[in-house]
Amino acid sequence: MVIFTAFAGRRMLSVSLTLIFLLGCLSVACLIFFPEQPRPVRIGLNSPCPALAEAILSNFAGEVQIVPLSEGEAEQLARGELDYYLSGQEVQGFEQQTVGQVVAAVVASCLNPREEITLQELENLLAQSPEQVLISEELALEDFFWFEHSYLPTKEVIDLVATDDALLGLIPLQRRVPALQVLAVDRIDPRGPEVLASKYPLKCRLTVQKRPLTWRERLQKLVGRGQEDYLLSYLQSSANAYWDPWHAQAKFGAAGDVMLDRDVKKAGLEKGWEWIFAEAAPLLRGMDLAFCNLECPIGSKGKFINMFQAPPEAIAGITYAGFNVVSLANNHILDYHHEGMQETMAILTDNSIAGVGAGRNIHEARKPVIMEVNGITIGFVAYTEMWFVHSREPISWQATEEEPGVVPARLEYVAEDIADLR
Repeated sequence: MVIFTAFAGRRMLSVSLTLIFLLGCLSVACLIFFPEQPRPVRIGLNSPCPALAEAILSNFAGEVQIVPLSEGEAEQLARGELDYYLSGQEVQGFEQQTVGQVVAAVVASCLNPREEITLQELENLLAQSPEQVLISEELALEDFFWFEHSYLPTKEVIDLVATDDALLGLIPLQRRVPALQVLAVDRIDPRGPEVLASKYPLKCRLTVQKRPLTWRERLQKLVGRGQEDYLLSYLQSSANAYWDPWHAQAKFGAAGDVMLDRDVKKAGLEKGWEWIFAEAAPLLRGMDLAFCNLECPIGSKGKFINMFQAPPEAIAGITYAGFNVVSLANNHILDYHHEGMQETMAILTDNSIAGVGAGRNIHEARKPVIMEVNGITIGFVAYTEMWFVHSREPISWQATEEEPGVVPARLEYVAEDIADLR
């Protein structure tokens, strides 16, 4: 009887241990193979304003919860209350990854005569007349000396500074617009990536720290079922506007009238057409796009009805200078009648230079030139006043439904064409 009871007890213990083992294996399998209930990614930010994180994550497809913080980030990461922490500063005890650069630009209205500012001047201005410097809330980081100042939405800073030449603004470099000029700080222009290796004082490296892996995540990683870190992949891509602040920018150069007849023609024939542009070409060729107004036809065809015509070989000067787009909407492109204008357009096309503002009819003449450079789409349209046009023959000069010519500077044309481009 005693022997039987002992045997039965050992059997029950064995069965119990087996069940416990199987339940443990089942639990581990559930942890590994069954996903957690989805929830927003919790991201802390060392700023009182969520604007920076919102701008960084604006193209991220997942759901996020942004938590502005001033302290306690390490504890919240350790406890798993945060998934990530965005900062310009290192959090001790956590691995960090670089996810971008915050480069602040001092901007002013294009009517403001100032072209540069020293760091000391900026600090004094913020201390003595803070109302004269408007700061974007995307720059509300402890890394910058203006951290204790007030902030405005970036668009509001841009709009106010663009319309008041007494104000200065501090905005992220990549948010600048053509209505604003960027000031050099301590003689350093921030608009090129070489600024990273410089002593430009208004920049900081943006990093992200991640909370420790949970037991589930460690088990999944152990068996090769770890999840890809989609957020980190996003942060280290061009979809994040702060990953490369210089990514979506282009250098554009514009010149005025280029007329290649008379004394200019004489110099071109004697010294070469490239010689005419020898001083300007290095600057223009350094641009991503260069534009000018071609104030004369180029070619040998057509009937003289006004003033200018450059010989066909003059195109060598235009190509050497580095012009990509030329305006033909002016009071001289038809100086050698329709045939002279059309020959000019053909020569430009043969040399991969776009002409805008003239055509075989008004519809072709109003057609914009659209180019893409460094991810930026740029549209060109061109118009000319008609009151000073002179011709020895009675031609329209302005393009019509049936007649070649240029686009007249009519307000309705300008408004319609720009609206269509947008």
